[in-house]
Amino acid sequence: MRNKIARRSRAAIAVTATVVVVAGAIWVGVAAHARDSLSIYMDGQAFVCESGTATFVERGQQSDEGTVPVIELTRDLDCTLRFHATNDGPLALEISRITIPSGGPQTSGGASVVQLDGEFSTAYPLAANATDGSSGDAIVVLDSPIRFEPGESQFFQATLRYPPTPFMSEGAWEVVPHAPNATVSAWGIAGEREGVRGGYGFLGTAESESDS
Repeated sequence: MRNKIARRSRAAIAVTATVVVVAGAIWVGVAAHARDSLSIYMDGQAFVCESGTATFVERGQQSDEGTVPVIELTRDLDCTLRFHATNDGPLALEISRITIPSGGPQTSGGASVVQLDGEFSTAYPLAANATDGSSGDAIVVLDSPIRFEPGESQFFQATLRYPPTPFMSEGAWEVVPHAPNATVSAWGIAGEREGVRGGYGFLGTAESESDS
């Protein structure tokens, strides 16, 4: 009798463990699918400049991206990079970090982000955030995650300045595809989400060449 009870107990434990594993896998899978519902994309007017010049470069016949917006790297550069994030899925999402490639203070092929602004003039100053100096990317760590309800969209602007140590020959250009990026959470599980629709870029000038 005791052996039967023991066997039944072990079987029950095994079934419970299997259910927990399956449920966990479903949880992770649903969360990953929900994160994929966040779209990060450039505004129709990707760059707006107080001073400096915004233009376009052609990606070439081998690319399906077409033209990409770029800014010229001049010392008077004062432009904003404009982008949106939209939750196209059925679950609420949270963004805890925004990465702007080639936007860090150590960038040599881009421009330095000095400020990130969100909806309703919400400012996320770089001075209070982490920066990946090794890659030259601006990493804005949000003190409070930004919550996106299903169907919700938010607009962001990153203020760009001429980098301290540019390294871009006149006429050369660098395109950052699938950016900006974000760390997104669904059901408490975080993952990275890349931007879509082309990205942005930077165009070298006589000034960036002489300062390199």
